[in-house]
Amino acid sequence: MRQLISVEQEGLTTVTISKRSDGFVLVAVIWVLAAMGLVVAFIGVQLEEMQNQSIAMEAKRVREFDRLAIESVALYLASTRTASYRGLHTDRYTPPPLGSTAFLSTDGFVESGDELTLDGRPYKVRGGLILSIQDAGSLVSLRAERSGRLGKLLKGYGLPPSDIQRLLATLSDYIDRDEIPSLNGAESSDYERVGRTPPTNRFLVHPGQLHNILGWDRVDQMPGFLEEVTIYVAGRENYNTMTPRAMKTFYLQESDVERVLTQRKDKSFTRLNEILEVTGELFERDPLAVTFLPSRYLILKIESPNRISGQKIGVTLTPDSNLAPWEIDYREATNSLEQEYDSIASVEPKVPPTILLR
Repeated sequence: MRQLISVEQEGLTTVTISKRSDGFVLVAVIWVLAAMGLVVAFIGVQLEEMQNQSIAMEAKRVREFDRLAIESVALYLASTRTASYRGLHTDRYTPPPLGSTAFLSTDGFVESGDELTLDGRPYKVRGGLILSIQDAGSLVSLRAERSGRLGKLLKGYGLPPSDIQRLLATLSDYIDRDEIPSLNGAESSDYERVGRTPPTNRFLVHPGQLHNILGWDRVDQMPGFLEEVTIYVAGRENYNTMTPRAMKTFYLQESDVERVLTQRKDKSFTRLNEILEVTGELFERDPLAVTFLPSRYLILKIESPNRISGQKIGVTLTPDSNLAPWEIDYREATNSLEQEYDSIASVEPKVPPTILLR
């Protein structure tokens, strides 16, 4: 703003005096500076957010690379190493030469201390990830011909007999190859009536497929159930790899289960008499039904450091494959709900016995 002042005197020239108001300029400068500050702050926040996103994405990529590395190493060890009663050797085992006295007197399955255990015990591996390997052969099979053990497992969760019969019947109808419903079962027409995908009429390809079977939605209300079952031919009585719930459900008293778990922390079982020595119970078992060696079916679980997410992988070793000495049968995402009730999840992860996993 400009203020004009005119002065006239006789015989003198008119003079105009200009006076600038500095107040407005000062306010304008302050507003400009404030606006520039806001712009700079906004740009700073955006850059910081982009940087954080970049760091998070990089960490996610590194974690995925670590997971792939752990999976590859575990599969490599499983397909190139021998197994002992305790689990999977991580060093190469060299047996005595054929024909020597040592060869005749040596049990090649005795533990050597370098094994990865196959009872779902957690190991803290590269990148802080948690690796556990479970021998699926000692779990409860989801195949119809093994439904007796599955029924006992369901009973252990407190389900009444009528509900158990219904669940076993719908499972049987889901995987059989006919369209004839069994008593209390369900076939395609029953699924179509309620708007559900009809049965596949073949064995399950992963345990999570139970959610597709009528009545089996309740599996989410049975804590840890999916950790006890498998799609493979299973049900082997292996006290080196059985879950605590399976031992309590099928074979032992709870106090005896604790003794078995304490024993196998440091030493594997090799004979049925050793179970007798630990539990003090007499076993009337078919020797052919009891084993102390792992099966060729494994379940690998690789989880995040906080154990709220991860991946479960079903693997068959030495299959009819032209590509590799293993076959990945399925992959499933794990979540915090499963881990909350996992009996092994509360165990402090151990350091793996091989540098390949560190």
